[in-house]
Amino acid sequence: MSIKNILLAYTGSKSSDSALAAALVLRGQFDAHLTALFAYIPSYVSGTLKPWMPQNVFDTVNQLEDAQLQDIESGFFSLVKDHAPPDKLHWIAQIGEAGEIVSDHARLYDLTLIGRDNDTEAPTGSQLDAERIALAGGRPVLVIPQSFSLKKFSEQALIAWDGKRAAARALADALPILETRQQVTILSIDSGEPADTSGKITLDTALRRHGIYSKPVRLERRGRDSIEKILLDYLQQDPPGLLVMGASEQRGGRNQHFGRLTDSILRNTAIPLLVSF
Repeated sequence: MSIKNILLAYTGSKSSDSALAAALVLRGQFDAHLTALFAYIPSYVSGTLKPWMPQNVFDTVNQLEDAQLQDIESGFFSLVKDHAPPDKLHWIAQIGEAGEIVSDHARLYDLTLIGRDNDTEAPTGSQLDAERIALAGGRPVLVIPQSFSLKKFSEQALIAWDGKRAAARALADALPILETRQQVTILSIDSGEPADTSGKITLDTALRRHGIYSKPVRLERRGRDSIEKILLDYLQQDPPGLLVMGASEQRGGRNQHFGRLTDSILRNTAIPLLVSF
């Protein structure tokens, strides 16, 4: 299935502008609709207003907040106007907790992009949590770091493959993107256990049936090195334009969150990361 409906969680920050750049690449490749969603909570000042205060105080605060919203919306359209026809660009602004709103909207989109917020420019209440959106939205999430190579993102991808359910889900979600990449690498790490290959096709074969030609890379696990360390070392030596991997989900009571491996990659690399559960 092609990607035709892209959601961008947009805040007007540098991080979300980076995510917008990646979203425009994908929008162009698939001639997709791109919707920017700005979810926010009214400012602290408006929350402290009392009924007995003069009307002009309410009016001033509301005007300031409306102006900020208009600035963010106009900033978005100024960045995209030369990259897509108007009927393929959409804007939604909604008051409320950002993670909850984005997750709710994400369920009806093929792919959701968010910027990795390492700045403090995003308006109050609009900060985003990638793991929450992926879990609650039930759709793939593409996390874009503030500093990344747009050229490599457009051309390269690496699949972190362990043969498990989450990796298979991420692979299926990423197939339309992988079909557009010039270079695709399959990275696996030897766990030391014999693989069950009886009667199975290889991942390389499965990809070729989609017209995707890949290069396999298999890393040996030596000594006590963790899979996390092996993968991070490889990514830092030869960073791909896009990393596709299943989220290493952990469960504890009612809480669900990214496992250590996924979280470590989000924190320690500047690589766009597509994750699925």
